[in-house]
Amino acid sequence: MRFSFTNLIKDLNRRGNALVVVSVLAFVGMTLTTSLWSYVNSLTIMNLKTKHAITIRALMNSAVDYTINGVRNRWCFTSSWTVNSSCLLTDINNVERLLLSDEALRTIEAGMPAIDYGGNISNVRIKSINSTLTFANIVPGHPLYYAVTGFKNMDQDFIMHFSITRIDDGLAKGKEVTLQVKVDLDTVSPILNLQSNIVTVVSTIMVFPREISTNALMIANDLYLDRPAPGLNQANPGDVYIPPSVNGTDSGIHFASPVFVNGNIFIPTEDAPGFTSVTFADKVIVGGGSILQQRGNTGGFSAPLSSGSLNDRYYSQSKVFGGFLNGVIFDPEADAGLKVFAGIQNVTPPNYNNVNLCLRRNNARVDLSLTRDTQLFIKYDSVNSSESVATTGSNINSTYTFLADLGSLDNFYAQGNVGAVNQRSVYSPGELNPSLTYNAPSVEDQRPIMRAQISLNGWSQRPAASVSVDLARNSILKIPMNPSDSTAEIVITTTPVVLGGHVQPQSVKIKVELIKQEKFNIIPYAVTLNGSNVTTSLEGSIDIKIQAFDVAYITDNVNIKSNRVKGGPGDTLSSEECPVQSNGYRNDIYVSGGTTYRCYSKFAWHPVMKKYKQNGFSFARPSGGTDRRFLLKRDSTAPGLNGYFTCANMDSSCVVYDSTTAPLNMDLVAFDAECNSPPTGTAMFPSFAAANWSSTSFLTQTFRSWGFTEEGVAPNFGVNPGTLLIDDTTSLFNSNTKPTFVVSSIYETCRIRKTANFVVGFFACRNLIFEDGRVSPLRIIGTFIVGKMSVPPTVISQGVRWSNIYHPSAVYELRAAGILSTGSNDSCDSPEVPLWHPYPSVARASYLFKCNPGSLRSKADPFKWTLMDPDCGLLGAQQKCKNRVLRYQIVELRRQEYL
Repeated sequence: MRFSFTNLIKDLNRRGNALVVVSVLAFVGMTLTTSLWSYVNSLTIMNLKTKHAITIRALMNSAVDYTINGVRNRWCFTSSWTVNSSCLLTDINNVERLLLSDEALRTIEAGMPAIDYGGNISNVRIKSINSTLTFANIVPGHPLYYAVTGFKNMDQDFIMHFSITRIDDGLAKGKEVTLQVKVDLDTVSPILNLQSNIVTVVSTIMVFPREISTNALMIANDLYLDRPAPGLNQANPGDVYIPPSVNGTDSGIHFASPVFVNGNIFIPTEDAPGFTSVTFADKVIVGGGSILQQRGNTGGFSAPLSSGSLNDRYYSQSKVFGGFLNGVIFDPEADAGLKVFAGIQNVTPPNYNNVNLCLRRNNARVDLSLTRDTQLFIKYDSVNSSESVATTGSNINSTYTFLADLGSLDNFYAQGNVGAVNQRSVYSPGELNPSLTYNAPSVEDQRPIMRAQISLNGWSQRPAASVSVDLARNSILKIPMNPSDSTAEIVITTTPVVLGGHVQPQSVKIKVELIKQEKFNIIPYAVTLNGSNVTTSLEGSIDIKIQAFDVAYITDNVNIKSNRVKGGPGDTLSSEECPVQSNGYRNDIYVSGGTTYRCYSKFAWHPVMKKYKQNGFSFARPSGGTDRRFLLKRDSTAPGLNGYFTCANMDSSCVVYDSTTAPLNMDLVAFDAECNSPPTGTAMFPSFAAANWSSTSFLTQTFRSWGFTEEGVAPNFGVNPGTLLIDDTTSLFNSNTKPTFVVSSIYETCRIRKTANFVVGFFACRNLIFEDGRVSPLRIIGTFIVGKMSVPPTVISQGVRWSNIYHPSAVYELRAAGILSTGSNDSCDSPEVPLWHPYPSVARASYLFKCNPGSLRSKADPFKWTLMDPDCGLLGAQQKCKNRVLRYQIVELRRQEYL
């Protein structure tokens, strides 16, 4: 029998009990009302919980993401958890202090004043950063303000605790750092009906340098995907155009690895005609720019067409270009080095003279060919000279002072055979009887550095006489000029050139004194020129030639460095080597067949002057009249008495070689010490010293720092002005040779030939040109840094697949091409022992390295930097590095919510 209210009421009515009926109905109604209220209340509480949970989850994840963004950009957090624009290394909330590697700490200690990092290097790297915010801290304008609006609308108070903690678990192998980002929310009020008033979200992230080599392409300025290309010559510096096409079957350009754009990216509008066949499958990094769209005559930031309707599109759903499939990262500022590279920002390159001189002087110690073209310069010192004005009478004395200099590259080289007073004195006739003494008694001071040959033209007893003597830095040579009067003499005094308390290795002072020259036994004499019967009367003269001993010179019985070739009569150099004497040496002078020959080091013979490093000066006595002086020969067409003279007569026929390389006021001893000695406190940096990373900028050295494979020309040293042809010799399929991994930086132009289909390497090209007329796809593995880029239609039609060297597919292809190879029969893809083997052999470790794409960076060190703004450069004559990571990449390992 079925129960029903109707039957119940009828039954009660039959029995006449109306009161009971009313009571029952009231009870039933009250029960139904109570149940409905409870149900509605439950629904309300459930809705509130859901709403609150959504609000909390949005707030917490927003706070975590916001904090991670601060980590990526190396913020200094303020106490209210915003960015502090004035960030110092001593700031307790400086994220960079969490990320410092051991190498960075060593650089800081060696390159920065202690006051800049707090004085104790062990306290520079910190373990954590913490902060607490209350409701009152998050005001309009705070980045988290809109995330907490829901709480504000509920009139809820709260406390948020932020912490960033470094996890040192011993697993890090390089500069990567593991951090734990944690946000706690104390909801204070129990109205949210949660299990606890404390809500926590924890994210564990891996932070590591975002190296340049992780990018497939780096563009120096704006990237245009929405308009036709204006042509390479018409494009602004740094701008790259990849134009839309009307052919829907184009293969297009597929970037499988990150692309860095140092400016804005202009994408087509949704109603734009055509399609730009470019797909970014990995991150797109925008340096200091935005994503922009041009709509008609106006343009602005790219934005959704609507606020969440079905017509809205993500970048990955664009109908007019391939899309940003893995999102966009916005760097806070552009890469200044890229702007210099492309010519957007013009800088004045520093003066590299000192560092180039340092390199040349060091190389000249071991490479004699570098000093082959050096020349001995003779400079007249008018200030310390006094030419007699008397023309008659007695005691007509004159003093002439000269500076003998080998330039900034070559040095005098003191020879052996020390001890004889009249060392290497050769004189004729015997009555000249020269004497040689030294200003200093030490044996070292007596070692000769030059040879002086004094020719006396018009000697009274014969047409000519000569004296040849080897002189040291402190020498006094006296030559009597009259057998009847020993006080009439030529005195040649050599003294060292001292700068900064150091004896200079390339210079010596020569003082020539003509004492009682009115009694010199030299008279005008007549000579007959070769091939002529004409007799010419010439004035008497004194010619002094100075021959420099450098490291390539060889004295008697001392064989230094190089083979020696002989000079014939008149010092004409022969290719024939000097014969070896019975003593085992090739002597300076030997006689063969009645002819006297001289032996020269082949690196000591000047190829243009056609003689050894020799120079000199002459004095002449006028014929006739009463003038008894010997005047310094001058020529009105010569550069002037304060210039360099390259031959004895100092006339206009003389040529000066490399006169600019002969500094007269540089302490080369101190300079060499600076070049060769490491700076104080940098013993831990055997390769490059440490630079102060907070106050040092190498921006003006961008070309030199990045032009590490090209010499270049002034003023852009490091930029090869030519064109690098990337042709079919790099082809994987059309060549019989193994492809080559190319490292070229910097070229003015790089041209990828239409026949090349497999291009691998690191390239820095101010102009990158793809040749038109392609008939096959192109595969690029590596990194291109470009100022401008020309992409013709056939390239887009045939297709380009472009990735960095780390992409999984690229690793496989590099191994298949033989670029990543063990160099033996072992295969990179089939190791004989597990990769996790705890104790690999040296050979196995080498194999693993060679099979790893990171090995390709070994000859491209700047591609390991995080910006093109140089990390290393010259300070003075030394190469220094900041070792500072300025751009980071973050991978989130896990995220946990405790609601």
